[in-house]
Amino acid sequence: MIAGRDAPAHPVRQSATSSNKRRPSLAGAMVESTNATLFSDRPSVDSTTVDAFAVSARLDARPASPDLAWVLALDDDLKELVGFTITAGVEFRL
Repeated sequence: MIAGRDAPAHPVRQSATSSNKRRPSLAGAMVESTNATLFSDRPSVDSTTVDAFAVSARLDARPASPDLAWVLALDDDLKELVGFTITAGVEFRL
């Protein structure tokens, strides 16, 4: 091979640690409190308020960003239905 104008004068070496791939990183961690009031259209049923606490995290791993949350019921009305919930999801970016 003959070095011409297109060949670099000093070849650039890539280190073993540098790569074009991006490693997933923690995009966000959240602590949430949810308070919801549930109303009824029946006159004999009063409204009730349910309270929940959540901790969630999201990874930035483009093009997909997975998330995970743990939701804990705080009041007795909600605890009758479910004590805790774990949710998971993935957001895709175009």
